[in-house]
Amino acid sequence: FEPSFCYRPIGCLGDRFSPEARLIMSSDQAFRINCMRMRDMETKELFWESNWDQHSSSETEVIPKRILNSSCVAREINFSSDNALQQLRLKQDVLFHGEKIEEWSFDFGFVIPGSTNSWESCVVADKENMIPAEVLSGNILIDTQFFDGDDLLLRKKITIYYE
Repeated sequence: FEPSFCYRPIGCLGDRFSPEARLIMSSDQAFRINCMRMRDMETKELFWESNWDQHSSSETEVIPKRILNSSCVAREINFSSDNALQQLRLKQDVLFHGEKIEEWSFDFGFVIPGSTNSWESCVVADKENMIPAEVLSGNILIDTQFFDGDDLLLRKKITIYYE
């Protein structure tokens, strides 16, 4: 399955920013995720919003199961970087019972030093092969990794529960 996606870097107006949510990668670079949101692309209904805990490498999240009925989910990531990043990219592996069932890759590109940005990606559902929420709940792990080129900046594993 190849996800369809678009991305658009936009300015951050009024988003929450938590200075304590800082992950120092080296003495000269800091990259942090301020928050993440998922919406229905057509209706703009907000399904889920999370303030990203930079100090935890794994966590659990509860997401409304109606998200699985959406034909396209817009995922917005609001992030800040103290220094320039040459090639910001995101890789997500979706594991079901520990086996990789999907892999998504998205490229953002250059990040201006001292900036806060919003990155929106649209993921189109594979409706013909959708697994029911009752089967997925607690059995899906999303391994999210942010890179600058080949250098790992941040990694988090999130177990998803559907309600």
